[in-house]
Amino acid sequence: MNDLIPIVSVVMSVYNNARYLPAALDSILNQTFKDFRFLLVDDGSTDDSRSIVQTYAAKDTRIQLIERSNPQENWGLARSLNQLLSQATGEFIARMDADDISLPDRFARQVEFLRQHSEVVCVGSSLNWIDEKGRFVGHCTMPEHNEEIQTLLLGGVSMLHHPCTMFRRIPVIQLGGYNESMIASSDLDLWLRLGEVGKLANLPETLLLYRLHSQSITNAKQARQSYDAHEACKRAWQRRGIQGRVRP
Repeated sequence: MNDLIPIVSVVMSVYNNARYLPAALDSILNQTFKDFRFLLVDDGSTDDSRSIVQTYAAKDTRIQLIERSNPQENWGLARSLNQLLSQATGEFIARMDADDISLPDRFARQVEFLRQHSEVVCVGSSLNWIDEKGRFVGHCTMPEHNEEIQTLLLGGVSMLHHPCTMFRRIPVIQLGGYNESMIASSDLDLWLRLGEVGKLANLPETLLLYRLHSQSITNAKQARQSYDAHEACKRAWQRRGIQGRVRP
């Protein structure tokens, strides 16, 4: 383990996730791969999320709660993640959401894969869906190879599940991080841009439990997500010089 610069920076934005947050934090701290720092920001929570993070941070020095001048302000996910990226160090960035559970070997497998495949800039995995009580709901198998992932991304279907991705820090920083105007599809937009500088991949094994609950998605969010996804794809087609596939 490198005591000066951990290999991985884990980034998590927290907003009113007190019910599920301890399980999410424990799943990161219990990874078999230990060489990471854990950067979190509280995005204006009105529940006990912030105090939960502070309690964990007092017990584990790998956890760092990034402060804001106005802790009550809600920035949204993309801007919050950019704040965390600005503080990140090391070779790789691991994403995590505050209501999901990473399985113990997730980081070990992803670091190993990225080390063995220098052409890959981002790797995800397959996942299981769980309900509010942590019960199994279903399984999602993700495509493993760059060509299939990119084809689906260009059609607006995100085949890299955001909270189980690990990506190389430097390319993401060079690309400017997340596009904050893509409120509901900033991840799809980032994958499309990353796919222009390197390859994308998914590991076949299940490395994340993704929690489905009442706050997961709303009709309004679905509408904005559809709009932003279309815009992200349109820009990607234009950057790649492909005409006639996305309506203006």
